[in-house]
Amino acid sequence: MKIFEIYHELRKPSKHDYNNFGDNVELYRSLNIGLNNGHNGQDSLAISPEKSVYTLALFPIYSGIDGWVYKISVDSKGGWGIELITNEKRLDINGQPYFWKVRYWHMVKDSFSVKVGQKVGIGDYLGLGDNTGLSRSSHVHRDSKPGDVQNDIFIKTFPGNGYYGAVDDKPYLQTMSAFEVRTAIQSIAEAIERLGRQIAEFIKNRK
Repeated sequence: MKIFEIYHELRKPSKHDYNNFGDNVELYRSLNIGLNNGHNGQDSLAISPEKSVYTLALFPIYSGIDGWVYKISVDSKGGWGIELITNEKRLDINGQPYFWKVRYWHMVKDSFSVKVGQKVGIGDYLGLGDNTGLSRSSHVHRDSKPGDVQNDIFIKTFPGNGYYGAVDDKPYLQTMSAFEVRTAIQSIAEAIERLGRQIAEFIKNRK
């Protein structure tokens, strides 16, 4: 069984070190929303390629895993987001197997390009990031929760850990973005297709 891997949901360039897992403990405790140990995920800003100091107000979000769409929903603060679950169990850094639920939040209500139950692959476009809900500026929140799936219901392994069951997913985050992975796979597929046509043409001319 393979270890859990996740690819970044934004195109590069982006700023990854904005409100990290476990940051701002006192702030989140004061909100009385159950995050007693601080921020339960990773916030990232989409940076404009043309003006690198400016963040984009709206930006595409891509699936960082191979899995399926578990939920598309809105929270009590008006924040919209999507939850994905891995197709198969994957190991954590301690060698324990889990299904993994990955959540992207602060998205645009009517921008989702997928539906609940739909299969998604790494690099598939999910929708637009924005500033909905408990948020002070446009960014995407990502959190990852290990657990189990029973009768299509996700059950968190660590529900009382002060992070809503989330764990720090930086040990699993890959260097390439999901968009880069998808682009590379498409380029390889196109190259193989061209090679196939060239071989077919070569064989044809030898007859």
